Amino acid sequence: MRRSTFFLLGVGSLALGCGGNVIASGGGAGGTGGAGGTTTTTTTSVPAECAVATNQPAPYTINFAFAGVLSTPVYLREDCHIVYTITSCADGYSEPVAIRADCTTECTNPMDCIECGPCPEGALQVTQDTWQGDTWGGSTYTFGQNAAGCTCHNTFNAPAGKYRISVPVFATAADATNNTNASVVEHDFDLPSPDDSVTVPLSLGVK
Repeated sequence: MRRSTFFLLGVGSLALGCGGNVIASGGGAGGTGGAGGTTTTTTTSVPAECAVATNQPAPYTINFAFAGVLSTPVYLREDCHIVYTITSCADGYSEPVAIRADCTTECTNPMDCIECGPCPEGALQVTQDTWQGDTWGGSTYTFGQNAAGCTCHNTFNAPAGKYRISVPVFATAADATNNTNASVVEHDFDLPSPDDSVTVPLSLGVK
């Protein structure tokens, strides 16, 4: 079952690292996933109420389609990537899942370092006819420091289960660029998801 809720919230910076987004017009979905690297399988225990049965091998890719539901356009914030967070039912949706490891190297590369410049901040319009898309590759990350003193990451497969995406939505492009006056949309989804896709309907909350 899908669940969408709308409520108001002041939002800080939620994006991680550098990257890009893919625009999907007319309802398509696409985008960039998390950073790659050596992938291992998690041993996370998923509570029964959060479990999703599947015979598919991990990692599970999800293509998010951010869809306008009203004639009035809304805006997403872009800070290297489209800004959103994912949380897991397994911990009561309490902590964001690290879905990107931009500007870090795998911890198996002890002497490698990556330097990244600042990301441009901007706004992406969403209407009933022009959707925006992004992809989560189904990987999660933990972070540490390698022998060179640089931030590094370890890559894991996110376990099958119930998850939630939280997306800051803005009434104007200026608000999205400045990260002010956000209304956060929450949408629950299963991992893996049918057709590897999840449509997230976007609308502004009522003040």
